[in-house]
Amino acid sequence: LVLACASTSALASSTYRFEPLNYDRYIQKPYVGVKFNVNLPYAKIDNTNENTGYYGLGFDAGNTYQLNDHNALGYSFGFNFNDRSSFAKNDGTLISASLYDFNVLAHYQLIPMNRLNLDFSLGLAYVFGWVNHYVTNYYGRFEPVIGFSVGYEFVDHLEGFISYQHYFGVSSDSAFANHRSAPSINRISIGGRYVF
Repeated sequence: LVLACASTSALASSTYRFEPLNYDRYIQKPYVGVKFNVNLPYAKIDNTNENTGYYGLGFDAGNTYQLNDHNALGYSFGFNFNDRSSFAKNDGTLISASLYDFNVLAHYQLIPMNRLNLDFSLGLAYVFGWVNHYVTNYYGRFEPVIGFSVGYEFVDHLEGFISYQHYFGVSSDSAFANHRSAPSINRISIGGRYVF
């Protein structure tokens, strides 16, 4: 009876043992990437029409911890810049606005099959720029960001992806109204990453 109790106690202690999370046991995949962006900022200036300014480039770097065959967690740091948005007045005068952002994102990846991943991201970005090149016309604010991407590792260490992100900024009427405003943005990207 004593032996049985001891065995049961040992089994229980081994079954319900709590251990701290040890990231060294997971597969780490640091990476750097570049992407081509199509940006749709929600911004307008009274009595003008937007003519150009939808394209840009982005760069990111991060790390992914693959927890098991089908799940991974990670983080990334990114920078994006956009071609200047040009707004034309009725008399032909152009008003331009630049658009940049730095972002920090947390990622969850679902890996349904080998080399394919579905990435869900959530984070914060600082969106900023200048209107008509003037330093005094600087604007900027922090904005929440959500995103989704589909990635595929075509060959070892090289991954291609397509992604969508939404930045939660101010309403379009007040996007460039003061120094603490910045537009909401819909962004579609296609790019590649080198996975170390």
